[in-house]
Amino acid sequence: PALPGDWTPDVDRDPELIGGPRSLVHYPRGWGMASNTPFRLYKGHTYAGGVRVPFVLSWPRGAREGLLAPGVRTQYQYVTDIAPTLLSLAGLDRPAERR
Repeated sequence: PALPGDWTPDVDRDPELIGGPRSLVHYPRGWGMASNTPFRLYKGHTYAGGVRVPFVLSWPRGAREGLLAPGVRTQYQYVTDIAPTLLSLAGLDRPAERR
């Protein structure tokens, strides 16, 4: 989709390319500093609930049939995705409360 005529683009790129395989991971002005909620500071800081690092998970016996195909994943993940994903893979319900 085209940008509205009165918008000033934040990046010098074709809007059709944003989010595609030929674009960079980029938060345009105004969103870069609000994108780490609920954690402190910004995603590049150690206060961000961690730093940008690879996450490796090995499941030697494999996931339950049809739940997750084996392979390498290249999608971005966030720290809040880890517990729900592991609980789902283990076939467990999310606890009603935490201590």
